[in-house]
Amino acid sequence: MIKPAENPDSDSKKGATKPVSQSFEAMVRDHLERLLRGIGKQGGDQLYKIVMEMVERLLLDLVFQHCQGNQVEAARLLGINRNTLARRLKELNIQGRGKRGRKKARKTEGNIS
Repeated sequence: MIKPAENPDSDSKKGATKPVSQSFEAMVRDHLERLLRGIGKQGGDQLYKIVMEMVERLLLDLVFQHCQGNQVEAARLLGINRNTLARRLKELNIQGRGKRGRKKARKTEGNIS
């Protein structure tokens, strides 16, 4: 289980630190509140889908980069099945960037005539 890291920038005047998860939660809340104010009551009907895809895209992209394109390692870090990760990477059009993120060329044997 991943424990929240400490954020040394929080409450620097007091010398206290807050877990990053709390500052992250506050940041996300702030951004979502601004998004809701921006769309008003007559906003679209796809808000959940749009927000979740944005967050998932960022998370998968960053984890994939962190793992240098290694899907097995990225899936382990995320706690999901590698096939699920591969499917979501494809659906979200996230390309491999690491040395293991590139597809290997298939060797084909041609007929010699």
